[in-house]
Amino acid sequence: MSNEIRNNKHFPAMTAYASNTRTASPQACVGQGRWSETIRRLIAADYAFTGLGYAEGGVLFRGMSSGLAAGLRGDSLGLFEDSNPHARLEQQLAVYFVSQDLSDAITCARLWENLDDAGVLVFDTRVFNAACAAGDAAMMQFAEPGVVFNYPVFSTPFSVEQIHSIFVNPNTYETLSAMQLIAMYPTLDIVRVETGDRASAERHIYERLVAKGLDKAVTVKTDDYPGRRS
Repeated sequence: MSNEIRNNKHFPAMTAYASNTRTASPQACVGQGRWSETIRRLIAADYAFTGLGYAEGGVLFRGMSSGLAAGLRGDSLGLFEDSNPHARLEQQLAVYFVSQDLSDAITCARLWENLDDAGVLVFDTRVFNAACAAGDAAMMQFAEPGVVFNYPVFSTPFSVEQIHSIFVNPNTYETLSAMQLIAMYPTLDIVRVETGDRASAERHIYERLVAKGLDKAVTVKTDDYPGRRS
């Protein structure tokens, strides 16, 4: 049985969040001409967005279990192949999720496993806010009874210049080194994480972020967001 959940417009919803199936309101999409085609398509399919952005000065994370080398080589880090529901949802909706929680990115990247093309990307919140201003990012909502989850989502892939740093396991570091990709980006902080298990990988990254004075992103309210509302 498929573990994907689909709403009444037949778009896949986040696997665990079955109540993202509201009946579409008759109001037009707010700011319709400003938002990207992808975001407008999601609104038409009755996916929900909410009025949240990020304060300046924090960081967001994105985990990739594959595709890192190709993304660096082509300066376009977008979708990646993985069988987990999160990656499949991105592929089906043609969006790119990030998170304010390091643990989410660690789960997607699985740095503690024997992977050789995986990493955790770190972004300054200014990247998300600038994309929102351009109509290319917004805060998407998924829900299950009693709980609402907010997911910052981009409608365009990421360029290397948008990335603050990348944390990789030893296998991936060797892959990138052999392909001359680390030397190709001398100003990009590509950090080798000595991983034994998930907890040690997360601790190593967290300690490095603290040492650099970086904190997780903090949400702030905004009236500038896409959606159907009166």
